[in-house]
Amino acid sequence: MRKRAAVLLIGIIWLLTGCGLPFSLPSDEEPAEEQPAVVETTPEPPDDRKTDEEFVAAVAKALQARWDVSAEYSASDLADMGAADYQAYLRRCVDAEEEQLGSIVDYRFMDSEVASLAQQYYHALSLQRSGSEYARTAEVSGFNSTWVLGYNYRVSAVWDLMQYFSLTVEEEYASRLAELTATHHEAKKQVAFHELIERLSGTLVYEKDPAQSDDVRTCYVGWIENTTEYDIRSLSIGVSFLDGNGNIIAQTSDWISDLRAGQGARSVIFAGIGEYAGMEYSISIYQ
Repeated sequence: MRKRAAVLLIGIIWLLTGCGLPFSLPSDEEPAEEQPAVVETTPEPPDDRKTDEEFVAAVAKALQARWDVSAEYSASDLADMGAADYQAYLRRCVDAEEEQLGSIVDYRFMDSEVASLAQQYYHALSLQRSGSEYARTAEVSGFNSTWVLGYNYRVSAVWDLMQYFSLTVEEEYASRLAELTATHHEAKKQVAFHELIERLSGTLVYEKDPAQSDDVRTCYVGWIENTTEYDIRSLSIGVSFLDGNGNIIAQTSDWISDLRAGQGARSVIFAGIGEYAGMEYSISIYQ
């Protein structure tokens, strides 16, 4: 009995002194879980780049701006221009389009096909800008591989944008658009042949064929495949054998005729040389 009173007395003294109880009372509540610290994040700024639809509309404005430049001159005015003036005129045409289009990084493409056509269109304008310097000069090959190739890429891209992504121009320019795209079949064919030549130039390999070689000449066999959707009337392959310094030590060629779309053919060449360091190819397609 005295022990119980002593314990109660100690408890009262602790309460009166504000020290609280010297021990913890049992509780049915679970201890509170520690909450993770809240980390403040900075929201990403909105992506304000232009859309696919805005790119298609910009191409239409670019075409119209280019036609406005060409409308300043008659056919006889252009025919009478010297090389320097004509080259400057061609650059003005490209400038007019690029000013309307802006940079490709200004767009956020959601459709991969639109993105591909955009890359094609900017590439076409780049080719035409570099090709303007060959206009009305003796560098016909340079002009064809830049300006004319760029024209074919442009026509091909515009046609696809019309057919699949609703590219339209204002009514007063409708006849110009029809005139531009009238050659889309030929433009697409030329682009396909160009890309085939580029691919073959980078992947074509000739290997020695001992069965057809002799003491004088070595036989080499390669494989040519027409991966386009167009038939090829004839294809020529010029082969240069190079030494370690890149000098030509021997040359030969082969012709392949009537190579249909999707068809492959063996190419056989002979060269009377010993060791060589590499090969270079010059490939041409004729229709």
